Amino acid sequence: MKKLILLIISFLVLAGGLSAQVAIESRDIMVVYAGIPATFKAGASGEYTDVIATPSTVLASQGQIGQRITVSASGKDKKGNTVNLGSRNYIVKKAPKPELYWNGIPEGGKANKSGGALSCRYGNNVPFDPSLAQFEVLSYTITLEGIKGSLEGSGSSISAAHLEVLKSAAEGSIVTISVRVSGPYEGLVNSTFKI
Repeated sequence: MKKLILLIISFLVLAGGLSAQVAIESRDIMVVYAGIPATFKAGASGEYTDVIATPSTVLASQGQIGQRITVSASGKDKKGNTVNLGSRNYIVKKAPKPELYWNGIPEGGKANKSGGALSCRYGNNVPFDPSLAQFEVLSYTITLEGIKGSLEGSGSSISAAHLEVLKSAAEGSIVTISVRVSGPYEGLVNSTFKI
């Protein structure tokens, strides 16, 4: 399972009686996505034990987009005292737009006109476990090449009447489906399919 991991790594370098601590991190992935739970773990080498990240899980809200969340690490030294090992700030960003599927077929694919199931989900192109996000399709709008106007409906299933229109379309026609979704990403998701 992919997890955002806060690594606070301390290396004890002994060279000529000198010691130093070195921290290695990547600022490129210091992001938390609104609506997607992010799990943090902390680790340290050397004298520290019982190293923990606080908070260990963050679920940022839509209202926190643009704000920063601080995650701290602490551990116990050789004497059993709790020591603050530092903290990192993560910016909260809007969750990426999910992909739209029609009967399990992704954008650009040849549609299966026998059913009208519409769903949105993430593929493996996101920096977190895609299964952490669940979406609900609230409504849809369909435009079909060569037909004036659009077909509109509610819910996550194309109505029987609209499926009949799609079934009568010429082979090779292009259909565009736009859905309004709720979930970590809220808004419109558009995809085109071949019939």
